Amino acid sequence: MHDANRNLRTENEELVARIRELDIMVAEQAHGVQRLKDRCRSSDAGCATAMRYVAQKRERMKAGLAVYNTEFA
Repeated sequence: MHDANRNLRTENEELVARIRELDIMVAEQAHGVQRLKDRCRSSDAGCATAMRYVAQKRERMKAGLAVYNTEFA
């Protein structure tokens, strides 16, 4: 009986150690995922800024072409 209890205790300690290792792995992965989300958010903001800039340039070019066409028409 004493050996059975010792074996169970040893097995329990090993399982607890494994669970701690897995908890650490999950926390590291969660941190990595959060960093990727932050990078995507930053990238999305940069992309939106670039799209606004392109839209402004396009409108200026269209206005310039309209003036050009009326001057030479």
